[in-house]
Amino acid sequence: MSLIKALVILGLVVSTPSLWRRIRLASVRRPSRLEQLALEDDARARLVQTLLADVGLLFSGIQLGITLASLLMGWLGERIVRGCRRATARRPR
Repeated sequence: MSLIKALVILGLVVSTPSLWRRIRLASVRRPSRLEQLALEDDARARLVQTLLADVGLLFSGIQLGITLASLLMGWLGERIVRGCRRATARRPR
């Protein structure tokens, strides 16, 4: 795997936890607009209302996503660092 490709993948994985946080905050901050959309028969708004009805389950799912993203970052980061160390060890000084 090329270094640039690996860094791009790592960047995407690093941004994942902040995406989960943004989703969580957006779903908690706007209940009035959400209710309006649900009354207009918006299926996504009704889904979000269902999720917000059991906030504990919602936050558990969010935490699971954050944990999985962090584990993936560690796994990819280890491979990238190992590859960089091998590449620099092979260079003649």
